[in-house]
Amino acid sequence: MNFAFGESSVYSKELSSLNNGFGETTNSNSSADGGARILEAAKADLAAGVIGSLEKRLSGEIFADFLTLAKNALREGQKDVAAVLACAALEDALKKFAVLNGLNVDGKTMDNVVGALVLRGQSLKIELIEDLKA
Repeated sequence: MNFAFGESSVYSKELSSLNNGFGETTNSNSSADGGARILEAAKADLAAGVIGSLEKRLSGEIFADFLTLAKNALREGQKDVAAVLACAALEDALKKFAVLNGLNVDGKTMDNVVGALVLRGQSLKIELIEDLKA
């Protein structure tokens, strides 16, 4: 739950509270029922799009990891490795942005993806990176 919603989410806090109190009550069925209700609420919010998608969250974390690896490689004097990692992160982010805007990117080169985004009138500002990290 923490990974999907974050430790500060209401779902994580409620499950943690429920787990911490488990065994202290005489009715463990009520704890299980409470846990099931929390999971159902979380599932409903995800289905309704109230909470950002897990895929989007993972994409942001992977993007950040690639950039961290690229920075470390650059600090170690491995500029070619850093360039490949940074380019891979950028390509992945742009393709995800294109998919979010209804474009098919399967088998497309970066030139094709960027061109399709530009033709579609999409702004390729740095905000797209922040959106993918969220």
